[in-house]
Amino acid sequence: LTLTGLLATLLLFGCAPHPGSGSWKAEENDAGIVRLDVKFDGKASLYIRRDEKITLSCLWGAESKTRVLLGCKEKDNVEEALHYNLDITESGKAVLSMDGKAIANMSKLTQ
Repeated sequence: LTLTGLLATLLLFGCAPHPGSGSWKAEENDAGIVRLDVKFDGKASLYIRRDEKITLSCLWGAESKTRVLLGCKEKDNVEEALHYNLDITESGKAVLSMDGKAIANMSKLTQ
């Protein structure tokens, strides 16, 4: 396949982002989740507010068209990874869960 052919193929089929990518704002929740930014490059940031503001650095991958798996670590604790799922609903909203338990309902922010 030539470079021209590869470019033509990409233009025909495109490279659509995953429905989970983008910025998500959390509804009020007991876990202190404020926002989740899922970037196109496989990185994400999870913002939590408890006694202090915490930002987790995450790597993400798509398990399916409607599910994103996140592995997150605190800046000061790189040894222990926290694992989350972001499930996108048919209505375009999402549910963030940890250990099989829903911890925050989220809405996508317009960009």
